[in-house]
Amino acid sequence: MPLQIITPESHELVTGSPKLRRSFIDWSLFHVEHHFHSNWFRYARALKQRNGALRTRRPVSEIAVWDVELIETGETIDRLRRAYVSKLEKFVPSFLQRMAGLSRLEFRFRSGWSRDHSLAEAIKHQTQRDMNQGFTSVGPHRADLKILVDGHDVVTHLSRGQQKLLVCALKLAQASLLKQETDKSSLLLIDDLAAELDEKRRVRLLDLMSEMEMQSFVTSTDISLIPDEPLMDRKVFHVEHGVVSEVV
Repeated sequence: MPLQIITPESHELVTGSPKLRRSFIDWSLFHVEHHFHSNWFRYARALKQRNGALRTRRPVSEIAVWDVELIETGETIDRLRRAYVSKLEKFVPSFLQRMAGLSRLEFRFRSGWSRDHSLAEAIKHQTQRDMNQGFTSVGPHRADLKILVDGHDVVTHLSRGQQKLLVCALKLAQASLLKQETDKSSLLLIDDLAAELDEKRRVRLLDLMSEMEMQSFVTSTDISLIPDEPLMDRKVFHVEHGVVSEVV
């Protein structure tokens, strides 16, 4: 089931570790590209084995055994990620404009090695360094996505609230692209709707959700913080001490 989640910590998608942004990209590839998961699994297995050989200081010949699998699957993963990021970049601005009044968005995808070289060349060039450090220093597991809005890095240029709006736009754009490519609708979970969002922004977010006809679960500690109008067809439940009751 395609599941999107927005929480008070969602701004970490843009401010946190590269692993979060890799997972964000891979979410759609998992649902759209059927051979992505098998390549990702094979890459992760080869990476684990290669890192194990590096940590135990095995001979170069034993370390190189895993390079072929790492290179083959790694280049496939990188190609799929690059193609997806290029498509998503065209979907986000319209959502970002409606959510935050910002529209000039740019993605800069970093593969995890210098694009001046192939992955095979990068791995070969870094083998001695990897042996000294005990881990594989190049490859898709080091990939990252830098996001710029109006020409500025969103980490330093946007406020916490604007970062939250950007993440909302990213998640909705991702769900919209998935719907277009597979006809699958995402299930959206929003925990603590009011966190970092004023009433105007909450209404805009719910408006977009309503237009996309996504089934959604929205939580709040205060029902008055969830605007009525965008969600006409809704049910309200009260949860206390593990007991769920419908509010009529």
